[in-house]
Amino acid sequence: MILVECRCGKRFSVPDELAGRTGRCTVCHERLTVPLAEGSPAMEAALAASSDQLRAIGRESSSGEIEAVRKPGELPTAEVLVGREVAGYVVGRRLGGERSSVFHARAPNRDEVALKVLPREKIDRNPITAKRFLREARALSGITHPNLIRMFDAGEELGSYYLAMELHKGWDLEEELSSSGGKLPEADAVSIAVDVARGLEHLHAQGLVHRAVRPKHILLKTTKLCGFGLLRVVGPGTEAHDVTQKGQVIGKPDYMSPEQVRGQDLDGRSDLFSLGVTLYQALTGALPFRGESPMQLVMAILRTNPPPVHERAPGVSAAISRVVERLMAKDPDGRYATAKQLLTDLGLG
Repeated sequence: MILVECRCGKRFSVPDELAGRTGRCTVCHERLTVPLAEGSPAMEAALAASSDQLRAIGRESSSGEIEAVRKPGELPTAEVLVGREVAGYVVGRRLGGERSSVFHARAPNRDEVALKVLPREKIDRNPITAKRFLREARALSGITHPNLIRMFDAGEELGSYYLAMELHKGWDLEEELSSSGGKLPEADAVSIAVDVARGLEHLHAQGLVHRAVRPKHILLKTTKLCGFGLLRVVGPGTEAHDVTQKGQVIGKPDYMSPEQVRGQDLDGRSDLFSLGVTLYQALTGALPFRGESPMQLVMAILRTNPPPVHERAPGVSAAISRVVERLMAKDPDGRYATAKQLLTDLGLG
């Protein structure tokens, strides 16, 4: 074990394998670095005194005193996070489904944020995941748009990777569809698609491709696009920042473009295809492509042309049906070239 002592007087003992890592004091939040030296008297005292745990009493929050007992090996696991601290963020309830790694949290300045913590098991299975996670944060740094969730802070603390972002007090499109019989009125669905297109227009202008446009990543009340975990930097000179392997397909294929399921290079037109699939679902109550297995689903995306929207939902206008059909063209050249072009076709450009 290695003893780490903060200037405020608080001492921590941490495992040897964390030597050289940085973190924050859980009392005063000063940034600390675990020293590389071994065998000091202080280290021996730490071994006898505190085993492998970091213990600290957190600052007062709106709910009173919060005690944080943190084991570095357990910290990124969702089941042990609630009520504890990550880099000074006091973790509260889980946001989203039972597999979500995003939590309501209170920042050191007391502001409410959404805190995404990368589960340790994901890093253990594939260390490149951590690089992708931090790349996401770097790419989003400084990007501000009313239809994009804003990123505030990101980093690593004693082996834990975290991302603090804007807390959106609403619900997502997946929940909205579930509670409304599977589909929405045309005006509502198109309004949501317009806001998403505006967010994508800004994202694409920064040389970024979202790669995961789908209902659960579209937040409502004030429409904002989230779910940037598969974000990719594109354009000249960006190859070094792409930590995914060429030809690797990540995520579920339901909303993916043909070029995405093939593992080909992507641009913003792939996001527009995914938006088209989402809009098709919102208007008709059904996904355009189906399969009893992932392979059958992929083949449907590559080869099948679904019935036009107005055939599945006769109340939808022919104009919007044509917009969705163009968004879901198999060949990227047959789609809208940009989100701005889509907005113009909707009379909003």
